[in-house]
Parts: sequence; structure tokens; C-alpha cells
Amino acid sequence: WITQHVQQNPCIDLTPIFKDYSKYMKEIEDSKTDEEEKKMEDTEQGVEKDDDDDEEEEEEEATHSESEKSEMSSQSSQDSKVDSQAVSTDDVNSIITIRSKLYYKKGDSFVELGVGKLCVTKVEKGGVRLLLRNDTSLAQILLNVYLTGSVPLSLQKNHVLLVCHPNPPLDSKKSETSEGPVTYGLKVKDIHLAKELHSAIKNNL
Repeated sequence: WITQHVQQNPCIDLTPIFKDYSKYMKEIEDSKTDEEEKKMEDTEQGVEKDDDDDEEEEEEEATHSESEKSEMSSQSSQDSKVDSQAVSTDDVNSIITIRSKLYYKKGDSFVELGVGKLCVTKVEKGGVRLLLRNDTSLAQILLNVYLTGSVPLSLQKNHVLLVCHPNPPLDSKKSETSEGPVTYGLKVKDIHLAKELHSAIKNNL
């Protein structure tokens, strides 16, 4: 159209056309700008929403974590009370209570099982019970056996040696009865305490 009119009249004034074109281009640019701004606002709102969702999730996780910690702490406290009660009743009616280190014979050498308070209690039907708990917060039982007069028992310096079926089992995959007799060694502070312990067991078998 412009070429045709210029050829007919080289002096034609095209200013109105250029003004209309400039106006049209400005409208297009304004429209694009509005669309871009709207998209930017939508994007920012989406980001803000994601941030809010993340904050809510973090708050929920923190609340859940605190709840779990509280439950674990409560359970640990209950377990501790149970252990304390169990340990406090071990030495009731005991013949002798003495700190001892427990070993068992494996091959040609002795292996340490742990250290704790050994309680020797007389059994009504005859014999004695030896109960030794580990010196830890869990108070794990290292030895819990019943001895009768037929159990081999000997004294060597500050050690008392005895032979019996292990309980708890030394091998977690085996039961008490499936394991053969084991030689245990109870080590105390000195020979005098060892003699006292040996006598307390032997005289009540």
C-alpha cells in the first residue's frame, strides 16, 4: 500500500501512518508488559505459597520430632525405673553381695563378659542362685544360674571358678540347654573376698 501511493505521489505525507504504526506497536508492547507483569505476580504468589507450604511442613515435622523425642524420653525414663527397681531387689535376702568381674573359658583362655554386682541367694529347694548384672544403665544380666552340690567349684587366688550351663546363653543363636557346661571365673578385689565368696557358695549348696 505504501509503495503504491509513493509511486503515485512521491511527496505524499506518511506521518499519520507512522504515528498509527507507533501507536499500534506501543499498544502491543503495553499488552506484553501487562502479561509479563501478571505472570511475574503469579510466579511470586506461587513461590510465596510454596514457601508457606514448606514452613507448614517444617513446623509439622518439628512438632512430630518433638513428640517422638518426648515419647522416647518417657520410655527411657520408664525403662530406667524398671531397671532400677529390678537391681534394687536383687540383693534382697542375698547371702553375699560383692562386686565381681566375670569371665568364661573359651579354648585355652578366658574371655571377659563384664563387671557388676554379684548377688548370691539361697534357694528354698536347695542350692544357690548367682545373679550378676553389668555395671551399665541397662543393668544387663551377665550371669543367672542355679548351683547345687554337684557343681564343680574351686578357689584360685582372687578367683572363684565354677562349671555350669551358661545362662544367658553365650551364643545368642543357642538356648541354655543346647550349650554344654562352661567354666566361669569370678574375679574379686583380693584373696580374702574370694575366700568369703567361695565359702558363701559352698556352704549353701
